[in-house]
Amino acid sequence: MGDATGGFGVSKPTMTRHLHVLEEAGLVVRTVEGRRHHLRLAGAPLVEAQDWLEKQRAQWERLFDTVEEYLDEEQRRRSR
Repeated sequence: MGDATGGFGVSKPTMTRHLHVLEEAGLVVRTVEGRRHHLRLAGAPLVEAQDWLEKQRAQWERLFDTVEEYLDEEQRRRSR
């Protein structure tokens, strides 16, 4: 934990709260060995988020393409 919280320019309690949020989201997994807490990044939720973002990106690109086609057609129609 100490290694994870050092060097970020925030207090240990603040970093602990942030890590707790990441744990609740399933992005960080904590194991405890005696007094030592080990943190591990969980990749599966990130893959899920990446998949969702990719679907959203593809949908927005299709929408923008449709708008672009409409605007191009309007411009051609007005320039006749």
